[in-house]
Amino acid sequence: MSTILLTGATGNVTSAVIRSLQGSGHRLIGLIRDPAKAKDLAAQGVELRTGDLSLLRTAEGAFEGVDVAWLLTPPGPSAPIQASNALWAARLGGVKHVVRMSAVGAATMRRTSTAVCTPSRTRRSPDAASRSPS
Repeated sequence: MSTILLTGATGNVTSAVIRSLQGSGHRLIGLIRDPAKAKDLAAQGVELRTGDLSLLRTAEGAFEGVDVAWLLTPPGPSAPIQASNALWAARLGGVKHVVRMSAVGAATMRRTSTAVCTPSRTRRSPDAASRSPS
C-alpha cells in the first residue's frame, strides 16, 4: 500500500478524502499548520506532519517518504505560491504521484479541453480530442 500525504487535512474537502481513504490500508499523513486543530485527525490514526505551504522551508521535510501527495490549497492570492511550494517540496521528497485539486476560476472559465500531466510531458486526454471548442 501507499503512503499518502494530504494537504489541507483539517479542511472540509480533505477531511472527506481522509474519511474515504481510512480502512484502505494506505498510510495516511496529514500536513497541518496548527497541531491543536488536528487532535481529531490524530485520534483517527492519521499521522501528522507540521508545515506551512506559504513557507517552503517548513514544508520541505514533510514530503519525505511519501508515495502520493494530495495537494489542495485554499483559493486566494497565496494559492499559486502555496501550490508551487508544495510541488517543489514533493519533488525534493521523492513523491512519485501528485493529485492536485483546484477550484480557482471554476465559476468563470469555460472548459475547452482537458490536459493530462505526467512528470515528463503533458498530453491531451482522448475525450478532449472529440470535443471542439465552442
